[in-house]
Amino acid sequence: LYMEILTLVMAGLCGMHCYRKFGPYATMLFFVGSFVFTGTMENIMIITGRFDLIPFKSYYFNKGGFILYFDVPLSVCLGWFVLAYSSVYISGVIFPKAGPIALAAIASFICMDIDLWSDPVMTHPANMYWTWLQDRTATTHVFSIPLYNFIGWFGIIFFFEVLWLYTQNWHITMGKKKATIRFFIWLFVLMAAYMVMVIGMELLIRATLPHVNYTIGGI
Repeated sequence: LYMEILTLVMAGLCGMHCYRKFGPYATMLFFVGSFVFTGTMENIMIITGRFDLIPFKSYYFNKGGFILYFDVPLSVCLGWFVLAYSSVYISGVIFPKAGPIALAAIASFICMDIDLWSDPVMTHPANMYWTWLQDRTATTHVFSIPLYNFIGWFGIIFFFEVLWLYTQNWHITMGKKKATIRFFIWLFVLMAAYMVMVIGMELLIRATLPHVNYTIGGI
């Protein structure tokens, strides 16, 4: 309940800021798009890993909260929105002359860095918000988290940010209905591309890198 209330408040603040800065249409695209994109990708990774539809086990959430988006807590989906929006806005403030691809890359590095220290905390036995199922001897880990997770964090934020930055003004040139349909078509195309990237990277990691846990102080 605490996590859901906290993320709901943060999501509300980010939504208000986005509304005032970019307008209602861009806010709708960002909130709905990021919620659907990241929440759906979380569900796909969980379910495909559970039923061996991908060549490795993934993870599952231990603490679901009061509201779920299938297998993913609502607070996680809202958290993705908060991180994605705040990171791309901060990137734009720091680098006002950067283009969409550069801004998306900077925002992705920010989010990946946040997960680098937050994921070990959230999966620590004292918290156990979610559980990774990969064996330590099966793939490369960083701070006891599979390496591909951090690559996946970069990819999922990068893909969505690039899409939003390039399409937030489409409704001006082609109308809201056509722009929205085209946006979500591209969103589902990126979902497929993201899955291919994550699976490919994990298989490459397993084939080329030592299956050890790179850690500091036993984390």
